[in-house]
Amino acid sequence: MTPPRLLLEYAERIETELSRVFKEMPGTPATLAEAMAYTTCGGGKRFRGALAMGACAAVGGKAEASLPVACALEMVHAFSLVHDDLPCMD
Repeated sequence: MTPPRLLLEYAERIETELSRVFKEMPGTPATLAEAMAYTTCGGGKRFRGALAMGACAAVGGKAEASLPVACALEMVHAFSLVHDDLPCMD
């Protein structure tokens, strides 16, 4: 089953913004920024972020206005996946 066109558009916009954010992190050590980008920008459906953008549009807002929230949701999701894989969490 192919995802709806709008979901793909939102996912692409989120992926682009995440890549931009991780390139522009003044004061962050390069290795940390690289690690954050590696764990977050590895692709994926971006469903959580796209859902936030769609919800914003559904209530009359501009989907683009919710892009920071969409990216934050994807970052928290990536963090939870990494955190769950830590050996001390087993």
